Amino acid sequence: MDPQGFPAGFAADHQAQYNNKSAAAGGMNREQKMDRVFHALADSTRRAILRGIARGPRSVGQIASRFPLSLAAVSKHLHVLESTGLIRRDRDGQRFLCSLRLAPLEEADQVIRELGAHWESRLDELEAYLRERKGEERSGE
Repeated sequence: MDPQGFPAGFAADHQAQYNNKSAAAGGMNREQKMDRVFHALADSTRRAILRGIARGPRSVGQIASRFPLSLAAVSKHLHVLESTGLIRRDRDGQRFLCSLRLAPLEEADQVIRELGAHWESRLDELEAYLRERKGEERSGE
């Protein structure tokens, strides 16, 4: 383990994975895709758009009407969401319907669960250490 609690060589392995672009993945690997998904989710307007779309497909106009933003600004947010795969835009006559895609959210959830498991393990180790120290203090008194 390094000083931050990562396995030896983790940083080098992570950087190698990050730099290793896969042609099959559209030129981006999982880490790069997740970077873009988390960037998209970091914006409160985009999260609000996703919550609205989660209730069912919405037209761009319906989405835009819920925000005090120009249609162009909403369109930019939709482009970010679409480029990450979080939404899909389908033509329905003269309008576009936006619908939620779950796969990127499921991958983001998996990343968060992995991080949560890591920190839960670290906290369990800390708890065991503190109990051990407390026992040593009692026996030393």
